[in-house]
Amino acid sequence: MFFENENFSTNILSVLRLDWDIRNDSSDHRPYHALSFRIRGNADLLSEKDHSVHLGTGEIAFVPANLIYTQVAENERLLVIHFTCNERLPSSVRKFIPKNPEYFERKFTDIYNAWSKKQPGYQHECKAIFYRILLEIERQWNERRLTTANDKLAEAVEYIHDHFTDRDLTVDALARHLGMSDTYFRKLFTSSFSVTPLKYINQLRMTYAKELLESKYYTVEEISEKCGFNNINYFSLFVKKQTGYPPSVYRMKLSEKE
Repeated sequence: MFFENENFSTNILSVLRLDWDIRNDSSDHRPYHALSFRIRGNADLLSEKDHSVHLGTGEIAFVPANLIYTQVAENERLLVIHFTCNERLPSSVRKFIPKNPEYFERKFTDIYNAWSKKQPGYQHECKAIFYRILLEIERQWNERRLTTANDKLAEAVEYIHDHFTDRDLTVDALARHLGMSDTYFRKLFTSSFSVTPLKYINQLRMTYAKELLESKYYTVEEISEKCGFNNINYFSLFVKKQTGYPPSVYRMKLSEKE
């Protein structure tokens, strides 16, 4: 995932259009994230960790909150969205080169126009456009990862999404299904997706478990079965490890947020 988290809510603080011929300065500890699209120009961002990112026309950049960096830009025009969110996002600058920059230029322009006009309900309109931008980034990011992996990994990911609630889905069983050794499959998957196959499966199960706990339609035992766990004790330990709370307490914590 581009943002390392696929389920986060946002609060948009501002949408700006920035123009400058030459810019050379340092950022302060900004308490918000930035997502920008460069209509034209070039920029180099050097973070406090000596991590350098070059950004060009038609490219998208994510700059996390509280990052200290130096920016050198030339003949630059960009649209930028400043926002906060309720979940942890990447701690370093991330660059995304879209396959269809004209689409993103339209969407960034749409959100800028809606924010600038401030018609009744503009906050909802801007959030809707922002989520469309995030959706398309994640889709292209995942497509790119799958096309760079081999066909077996693409098959593995599809199989996991189809069967992650099955009790008998294990990494060993998945490797056998693909005709690979367990060791080789784990190494190949982790090197391609930067996460182990077990963690990938568990992320899907945890997301589903959270949805069912929040719905209040099922008991904890029923949710354990629906998410593919062999017994409720293991499910309870799993949820506590992921959230810091056992399922019943975590359900109450979710209710308190409503």
